[in-house]
Amino acid sequence: MSENEKLQETAVVMNENKEETKNLSEVKEITSKEEEKKDIDKVEKEIKEFKEKIKALPVEELKELKKGLDEELNKLIEKYGKERIEKFNQLILDARKYKKTRDKINKKIKHLKAKRRRLNRKVAFLERKIRENEDKIKVLEKEIKLRSSNVENLMKRLISKIKKMDWYLQTEPVSLRKEEEIRRKIDELEEKLIDIKRYIRIKRFLEKDKKNLPEIKKIADEIHNEISQLAKESEMNHNKLMETMDNLKAMEKDLKEYVEKSRVINSKIAILSNILNKLTKKTKEKETKKEKIKKQEKAEKISEEDKELMKKAKELYEEFMKGKKLTTEEFIIMQKYYLEMEDKEKKEHR
Repeated sequence: MSENEKLQETAVVMNENKEETKNLSEVKEITSKEEEKKDIDKVEKEIKEFKEKIKALPVEELKELKKGLDEELNKLIEKYGKERIEKFNQLILDARKYKKTRDKINKKIKHLKAKRRRLNRKVAFLERKIRENEDKIKVLEKEIKLRSSNVENLMKRLISKIKKMDWYLQTEPVSLRKEEEIRRKIDELEEKLIDIKRYIRIKRFLEKDKKNLPEIKKIADEIHNEISQLAKESEMNHNKLMETMDNLKAMEKDLKEYVEKSRVINSKIAILSNILNKLTKKTKEKETKKEKIKKQEKAEKISEEDKELMKKAKELYEEFMKGKKLTTEEFIIMQKYYLEMEDKEKKEHR
C-alpha cells in the first residue's frame, strides 16, 4: 500500500471515529432528556395521585399529613446539611432574580429599539424632505431671479405694484391696447407673486425641518447610548445567571436525592396549605354567617320583648293617669318603656 493510500485510510478511520463520537454524544443527550422527562412524568403522576388521595380527608387528617411532610422535609434538610440546602435555595433565588432582571432589561431594550427605529425613519424622512425642498428653492430662485435675503421686501413691492396698476385701470381712462398691456403685466406679476409665496412657504418648512432634525438625531443618539448601557447590564445579569445555573447544576448532582424528594414534598405541602387555607376561610365565613344570624335573632327577640313591655307600660300609664297607685316595679316599667319612648319619638319629629 502506498503512503497516500495509508493517509487516505487513516483519514477515513478518523472521520468514522468523529462521526461515532458525535452520534454517541447525540444519543447521550437524547437519553438524558428522556430520563429527565420520565422523572418529571413520575413526579406529576405522584402529585396527581396525592391530590386524589386527600380529596375526601377531614381537616384534622389534612393538618396531620402536612405536619408529617414538614417533619420529613426538616429531616431531609438535616441529612444534607442546613447550610448546603440554604446555599442551594439561595442559588435558586439568585437565578430567578438575575433572569427577572435580565428579561426586564431586554423588554426595555426592545421598546427603546422600536422607538429608535421610528426616530431613524423620521430622520431619514426629514433629510430626504430637506434635500427635495433645497432643490425646489434653487429652481425657484433661478425662475424668479431673487436672493433669499430680499424675498419678503420683493413680495411687498409686487403686491403694492399690482394694486397701483389695478387702481390705475379703475380710475384712469386708457385705450384698449394700453389696458391689455397693463393687464398682461399684472398677470405676469401675479404669477411671480405665486412663485414667491410658494418660495416663502417652502423656505419656512425647510427652516423648521432643519431646526427639528438635530433635535431628533440627538434623541435617537441618547436612546442608542441608553440601549448600549442596558445591553451591558443585560449581559452582566445573563452571565451571572449562567454562572449561578452552573453552580446549581454542580450542587444538584451532589443533592440529587434532596432535589427530587424536596420537589415532591414541597409540592404536597403547597397543595395542603392551599386546601387548608380555603377550608379555614370557608369555616370563618360560616362562623361569621352564624354569628350574624344569631345577632339578628337576638335583636328580633329583644324587639318583641320591647313591644310587649311598651304595651304593658302604656296600660300602666293610662291607669296611672286615672289615679291608680303603681308599685315601684310598675312605675319603673312605665317610666322606662313608655315615657322614654314617647320622649324619643318627640325628638325624632322635631
